[in-house]
Amino acid sequence: MKYTKHTKLILFLGILVWSAGAPSCKVENKLHVPSEPLKTINGSWEIIDATENGTDLMKWFDFSKFRITFTDSTYQIDSLLPFMVSKNGKWSFNDPQYPFALILTPTDSAAVTAPFVYPVVGGVRNMIITFSPGCPQNTYKYTLAMVNQ
Repeated sequence: MKYTKHTKLILFLGILVWSAGAPSCKVENKLHVPSEPLKTINGSWEIIDATENGTDLMKWFDFSKFRITFTDSTYQIDSLLPFMVSKNGKWSFNDPQYPFALILTPTDSAAVTAPFVYPVVGGVRNMIITFSPGCPQNTYKYTLAMVNQ
């Protein structure tokens, strides 16, 4: 194959431009994984939905006085209802970034663990806990929302 001077010049310039730009093209091998923030439940929460074994309890009981208030490491219950604990104490998650269980440790009692879900419903953060306060045949599911959120 015969190359003309013009073809050789274009080929030479193309190789020159390509080789000059190649070193400046770096391939980044680091994968950026966004960090998940620690979950917080600090504040006062009220029960907005309650079931026992799938039966709606909201029409049978007045949950309006119940409040549970969480601070950085403690909780306080303002009204007694069937709940996973009956005394104030300390709280924690099984994992602060990806919590799947809420752990309440009442003063002078053993820790109680309940499955925990933290969805946003209608733009409002909810907390859903499921527990059996004694009898394993009775399962309560409470949906809580932060008061004045």
